[in-house]
Amino acid sequence: MDKLATLFFSSILLFVFAVPSDLYSQNRDYQLANNLMQQQKYEEALPILQQLHEGNPNAFVFFEKLTETLINLGRIEDAIQIAENQVAENRTMPRAGITLAELYHINRQKDKAVEKWNEVVEANKDRIQTYFSVASSMTDRREYRMAIEMYMEARLHFENPQLFQSELANTYLQAGQFENAVKSFYELIENSPGQMGQVQQRLLRMRDQELYTIASLELEDFIMELETDHPAYSQLAQLLSWLLLEIDDYRRAFVFARRYESQTSDLNYSLFNLASRLQSARQYELAADAFKFYIENEPGLRSRATRELSETYQLWARYLEQRGLETQERQHELYQKAYDLNKLLAEEAPNYNRLDRVLSAQIDLSLDIFKDSDKADEWYQKLLELNNHENTAHTYYAEGRLALFRSDFTRARQALTRADRSSDDSNLSEKARYFLSLSDFYGGDYEFAEIQLRSLERRNTSYYANDAIKLRMWIKNGLRSDTTGSTIKALGEGLHHIHTGSYDKALNLFEPFLVVSNHPFSDDIAVELAIHLPESYKKTVYAILNRKAENMHNSPLRERILWERVKAAEKLNKHENFEPADERFADGELTFIFSSEEIEELYEELLMEFPGGFYAEFVREILQSTEIPAL
Repeated sequence: MDKLATLFFSSILLFVFAVPSDLYSQNRDYQLANNLMQQQKYEEALPILQQLHEGNPNAFVFFEKLTETLINLGRIEDAIQIAENQVAENRTMPRAGITLAELYHINRQKDKAVEKWNEVVEANKDRIQTYFSVASSMTDRREYRMAIEMYMEARLHFENPQLFQSELANTYLQAGQFENAVKSFYELIENSPGQMGQVQQRLLRMRDQELYTIASLELEDFIMELETDHPAYSQLAQLLSWLLLEIDDYRRAFVFARRYESQTSDLNYSLFNLASRLQSARQYELAADAFKFYIENEPGLRSRATRELSETYQLWARYLEQRGLETQERQHELYQKAYDLNKLLAEEAPNYNRLDRVLSAQIDLSLDIFKDSDKADEWYQKLLELNNHENTAHTYYAEGRLALFRSDFTRARQALTRADRSSDDSNLSEKARYFLSLSDFYGGDYEFAEIQLRSLERRNTSYYANDAIKLRMWIKNGLRSDTTGSTIKALGEGLHHIHTGSYDKALNLFEPFLVVSNHPFSDDIAVELAIHLPESYKKTVYAILNRKAENMHNSPLRERILWERVKAAEKLNKHENFEPADERFADGELTFIFSSEEIEELYEELLMEFPGGFYAEFVREILQSTEIPAL
C-alpha cells in the first residue's frame, strides 16, 4: 500500500513539474520564432512554428503565425492546406474559418473567400462578435462593400439599427462613400454625444477638403432637424464650426454660430468662442461683428466683449500695418476705435476685473500710435489709482514704457525687468521682455538685448516673435558690418526717433543708410520708413522706395519695396496736400503725378517679378477690378 501511495504521489509531482516545463519551452520557442519574423527571417522561423502548431494544433496563435510565415515565403497553397485541415478538424473556429477566407482572397479565389466568410457567419448567426470579425476581415482585404453589407445584415438580424455605428461609418469612409460616412458619424454623435472628439479625430486624420465640404453640408442639414436642447446639439455645433473653419468658410461659421446663440435662452458662447478662432485666422471683420453681437445683446458680457472688440481692432490694424495693406488712415481708424472702446469701458465699468489690462493697453496706444506721452501719463495715473498706488506688474510695465519713450533707458530696464518677474500673465511678460530688449538696444547694451530676444523667438505663438527675430538680426548684422559700433548706434537712435514721432531727426540719422545703395540696412530702413512715416511724408517715402526699386534688384525685401512704392504712388495720385519730398532722397527729375496707366504698370511690374509672392493675390484683384488682364 505504501508503495502504491508513493508511486501515485510521484506521478502527480512529475505531471505538475512537467507541464510548466513544457509551457516554458513553448513560450521560449514562440518568442524566438516571433523575433525571427520581425527580422524577416521567415525560413528560420518556419520549422519552429510548424513544430509548435503540430504539438498544439488548438492554439490559434501558433496557427496564425504559421500561415503568416508561409504567406511571406510565397507558399500560399501550403498555408491554405493547413487552414483547410484546421477547419476540417473544427479547431480554433470560427477564427480559423475567417483566416481561410482571407487566404482564399489573397490567392485570388474571391468566390471561395466569400463563400467561406458566409459559412462562418451562418454557423454563428447569434454571435455579434462573429459579424464584427468577418466584417473586419473583409475590410482588411479592402472589400468595403461586403463589409458594409455584413454590418447591415447584423443590424437586421439583431433588430438593432444602432449596432456597429462607428465601424460602419469608418468603413463608409474607407470606401470613399463620404455622404454615408458622415451621416453615420452624426447618428453616432446624436446617440452618444461623448463620441464627438473621436469622430473629429477620425475626420482630422483624413485631411481631405472634399470630405470636409461634404461633411459640413450634410451636418448643416442634419443639425437643422434637431432641437437646440438636444443633448448632442452643442457637440454637433462644435463639429460644424470646426469643419467650416477647416474649409475656410468663415462667413457660414459666423452665421451658424450667431443663429445658435440667438436660439437659446441661456448663453452657449458659440459665437464668442468662434470669434477667438476668427482672430487667429485673421478674419478680423467677422470677429469684430461677433463681439458686437454680445455688446448689443448680452449685458452680462458687455464689458468683456468690449475689451475683446478693442483687442480685435488692434490686431487688425497691426496686421495691416506689418504687411502694408490698406491705407495708413484705415490703420489709424482701427487704432482709434480700439482706443475709444477702452476709454468707454474704463468710464462705464470702473469695477471691471481686467481694467488694469485696459489701462495698460491705453498707454501702449498713446505711445505707439499717437506718440503722446502726456496722454499716456494720464492713463498711468489712473492705473496707479486703480491699484491704490501699489506697484503691480502692470504699473511696472507702464512705468517702463514711459521711461523708454522719454529716453530714460536705465529706469526703463529696471521697471520692465520688475514687470516681467512679477507677472503671471504670459502676454504681459512677453511685452515686457520685448520692450526690455528695446531698452537695451536703444541704450547700447546689445548683448543683453540679444538674450531677451532669443527667449521671445522660442515662443512661436508670441505676438512679438517676428519683431524679435528682426531686431536680433539687425543687431547681429550691425555688429558684424561695423566693429566700431557706430552703425548699430545710429540705427538704434534713428529707430527710437521713429518710436517717439521725431521723424525729421530719424531721416537725418538714416540719410547715410539710404543714399548708399549697398548699405546693409538700406532696404530695411526704407521699409520701416514706409510703414511708420505719416502720410505727410508720402513724397519722401516714394522717392526713397523708387530709388531702392531701381537700384536694388536682388534684395530679399524687393517684393515689399515694390508693393510699398506702388501704394505710395497710388496715394499721391489721390491727394495733393503732402509735404515736398526731401531733396536728399529725391532726384531732380522725379515727379509725383501718376496716370492710371502708370499705376497699373507698377502693379504689373510687381506681379511679373513675383507671380507667386505674398502680394500677388492682392495685385491680381486690383488689376481685375480695373479690367486689366491679370497675369
